[in-house]
Amino acid sequence: MSFLDECFPKVGEEKFLKSYWPERAVVNHGPMSRFLSLENIPELEDIEEFLKSCNRKGVNAQVDLPDKRDEHHRIENLNANDALKLFNLGMNLRIARVHDVIPSVREILRKLEHDLGLSEATGATSLVYISPKGKAAGMHWDANANFVVQILGKKKWRFAPNKSIKYPLRRYAVSMNGHDVSRWPVELPKKMPQESTNVILKPGSAMYLPRGWWHDTEGVEPSLSLNFTFTQIPFSEIMASVIRQRLNRHEQWRQLAFGMTGSHLNQRQKLEKTMNDLIQTFLGDIGTLKASDLINEFERSHGSVAGQDFKFRKEKGVTIDLNRTKAMVRFSSGNELAIDMSAELLTTISWISKQNGEFMFKDVCDATPHVSEPGVYRLLKKLEDAKILVEVK
Repeated sequence: MSFLDECFPKVGEEKFLKSYWPERAVVNHGPMSRFLSLENIPELEDIEEFLKSCNRKGVNAQVDLPDKRDEHHRIENLNANDALKLFNLGMNLRIARVHDVIPSVREILRKLEHDLGLSEATGATSLVYISPKGKAAGMHWDANANFVVQILGKKKWRFAPNKSIKYPLRRYAVSMNGHDVSRWPVELPKKMPQESTNVILKPGSAMYLPRGWWHDTEGVEPSLSLNFTFTQIPFSEIMASVIRQRLNRHEQWRQLAFGMTGSHLNQRQKLEKTMNDLIQTFLGDIGTLKASDLINEFERSHGSVAGQDFKFRKEKGVTIDLNRTKAMVRFSSGNELAIDMSAELLTTISWISKQNGEFMFKDVCDATPHVSEPGVYRLLKKLEDAKILVEVK
């Protein structure tokens, strides 16, 4: 049974994918026992125990401050023990990358991403929201698709389709008080639509909320929910990403665009002439683009599953030493290169440094599952560009 079947047994995976994904919301109430994939996870049986687990694994929390001004008033990266104290004072908590705390959640996330037909380049993550009794989140929309499983306590949701902006690419909250409002082409509502759906999620309830839908929440009692979110790739991102890569291969497009301020008339005129010439060249090139070329290039550059066939090895004479914050690379020429990396990427480099022969992209992903596949691929290509690795054709 898939996770979608567990979430929505009355609908089932096949009907969900055909009739709901990715445009329509759906809610299913039922016993928590149907979630076989979430059985025997002690961290999710108690709020305090979950936060203790976060603290042991060095995973911090985000705390919403009590004035409720959404993301503009919050504490980032707070120690989980201190976050628990603020939760007991009535503040909401958000813990990202729950799959770093609970390994089985990582497997659910990957399988769900696969079942939804999403690329590995999708921004997929898992989160836990811990809410006290009272208001949890004001009216807003998110720029990702959201699957919610209510684990502990009860939480009230109101949600409605967004008739103002379809397929938004960034989050917006009414409480932003003017922030970003001018960027939207229409006037946005300040209250939840009259046709909003009201539901109370209780342990065992599951909900799918599409990207961009209005919603707000209220804690009926102290609660904990597990969320899986997916930042979907729009057509514009595929097109813009591939075109940017193609343009950057040519030195003419990498020139400084001097004269942008318009303070020097002659420079401005020269800038416009150069740009017009480049546009004409670009229009000729874009006419030869095919959809398959765009998709293949995007997948390759973003570490899609197609990259699992790629093979690498270290350049001859390269040695890699690591400390807590950086990797020191020494080349056969005697030159050295210091690379600053996050802790999780340093563990990936540590694995690579121990390889004496050829290895596959998939080998690195399997050895360092705490790093996303796109993250691994980007790291490998960065090391290749620095002449630390070479791709074996």
